[in-house]
Amino acid sequence: MAFRINRTRVASVAVASVALTAAVSGAYATSAANEDDGVINACFRLKTGDLRLEKANRPCATDAPKWRLREKRISWNEEGLPGADGLAGADGTAGADGQDGSQGPMGEPGAEGPRGAVGPAGPVGPIGLIGPMGLPGLDGKDGADGTDGQDGQDGQDGSDGRNGLDGLAGVDGNTVLSGEGAPAIGYGGNGDFYYDTTATTLYGPKVDDTWPTGISLKGPQGEKGERGLQGLRGEQGLQGLPGDAGKDGAQGPQGIQGLTGPTGPVGPEGPAGPGADLFGTNTGNAAAGRGWECTMGEITLTAAVVGGGLPARGQLLSISQNQALFSLLGTTYGGDGRTTFALPDLRDAAPNGMSYMICDQGIYPSRL
Repeated sequence: MAFRINRTRVASVAVASVALTAAVSGAYATSAANEDDGVINACFRLKTGDLRLEKANRPCATDAPKWRLREKRISWNEEGLPGADGLAGADGTAGADGQDGSQGPMGEPGAEGPRGAVGPAGPVGPIGLIGPMGLPGLDGKDGADGTDGQDGQDGQDGSDGRNGLDGLAGVDGNTVLSGEGAPAIGYGGNGDFYYDTTATTLYGPKVDDTWPTGISLKGPQGEKGERGLQGLRGEQGLQGLPGDAGKDGAQGPQGIQGLTGPTGPVGPEGPAGPGADLFGTNTGNAAAGRGWECTMGEITLTAAVVGGGLPARGQLLSISQNQALFSLLGTTYGGDGRTTFALPDLRDAAPNGMSYMICDQGIYPSRL
């Protein structure tokens, strides 16, 4: 779609103004742009100085047989190459440590040690305290009952043995609970064990909030052996050294991962790409003026020092003095909406040395 643009000659200079529309004529600028990239294309007639907008895929009359009809293609609002990426921002602080994992299961009971050899009988000493029960001997024949002997005096306490080295701290296992009778359904958590002190029965581990069948820790009672001869009472032995520390328990499961730390600061902005210096320099300086009958709210681009309408550089206007233009723009570009409203600021979008103008007095647009 092409448009005919008015022109004005001053001395030997031909000034071309390209009509765009900010409020109600935005479709014209879009139709003259290449798809959605915002580039405006136009054909400039060399003889008359007329300028008409044209789509990128529509040719200009560059090879017209008559010189007065020849045209030259021009374009602006082309996007520059992207600037280089900015430096990466600093890493965010580390997240807080996750919570400790749950207690690991109880280790298996160790194997029973071998039975030690029977030592030789010591000399008969004074009657002391009753020693610990020895291992069951072979069944002997019943002997005649002897007379009860007198109770011996209490022996002196043995000296304390040396303290063993502290073992390495094991990883926390599951909790072992205890009580009299079988455990209640709601007692304890999953993975816990329960020991019934009355029936010497072990339950666990608890799974899906359910206790499994208990395992009795008491073996079956053996047959009663024949009564052996009463042995001589030996002296009380010295207290043994503390045993070695047990092996470390299995490592518990890994704790829950901590929360992600905050995002680091944004890096500095990269340098401007090629072509960025073609716009926004020495723009919006044209003086307000009148040149033709325009549509209110319409945007034009001029290279002259005076343009049609007001320069679009974001200035505030009085609503009472510009009621028609305020009804079209409102407070889209600024103002308090009670006494003032603002024009769009197009200085950065204008080619260097040019000015965008907005029509403030002209034909009021109507909807189709």
